[in-house]
Amino acid sequence: MASVWRISAAAAALLAVLVAAPAAAQTISLVELDAVYERGDKIVVSGSVEPRVGEIPVTIQVKRGSNVIAVDQLKVARDGSFATIINTDGNVWEVGEHSVQAAYQQGATARQTFELSSMPVDPAPAAVEGTSRVDLGDGEEGTISYTITGGTVTDMALSREGLGLTVYVSAESAGTISLTASRAYFDARANGCEGSDEEFIVIVDGRQVDHAVERGEAENVISVDFFEDEGRIQIVGTCVIPEFGAAATVALAAAAAAAVAAAGIGARGRTFA
Repeated sequence: MASVWRISAAAAALLAVLVAAPAAAQTISLVELDAVYERGDKIVVSGSVEPRVGEIPVTIQVKRGSNVIAVDQLKVARDGSFATIINTDGNVWEVGEHSVQAAYQQGATARQTFELSSMPVDPAPAAVEGTSRVDLGDGEEGTISYTITGGTVTDMALSREGLGLTVYVSAESAGTISLTASRAYFDARANGCEGSDEEFIVIVDGRQVDHAVERGEAENVISVDFFEDEGRIQIVGTCVIPEFGAAATVALAAAAAAAVAAAGIGARGRTFA
């Protein structure tokens, strides 16, 4: 009996030690975030706990000041790790400092902060410069230079019948093309290209549009806006190459009127602000 008593006393003493001993302290940590994110970014929040306790999840809160922006509960992997993705796209997100807090058992917490900046403005489309050769007749060629944004030039041609220049573009977005053409072979002037300057007519995919013209002594610079997926720009003047000068003034005027009528022009179409 004495021996049994001694064993029971030892067991009781061990049990008392186990009861009195504090449970293992739990810790949680977060992987460091970037200092600044932009609205619309996806933020990866990840970390680990030690030790992992069964299926107990990690609670994540994202705050701006005292306002809770997002809450989530994350499953903890067997190795103690956890991760989630926070999408900063939406009306609840505002510019300013935000905090991410992760909480686990026994009051274990970790905290990170980041700054949310305004959504970046799409950069203006890059301007592309180029030149295109056009047939002047009798085996001669001329060169028209251009600058375009929002697309590319695929072809360009002078038309005696159409009294002007036709430009074909592949428009990936809304943009502008500025064409520099010699007045020696394409112009809009009175009296068979010998008189005062007159207005060009510009037609984009069948609709008349406003445009800008910079007149020079030897060249005209004509700027035209276009929309995405539009492809044909017609610039109608009063004469094309010198051979079509004073000898055909009436015929040219009639051709210009026909070009306008063919485009179905009545009220003006859309224009860019």
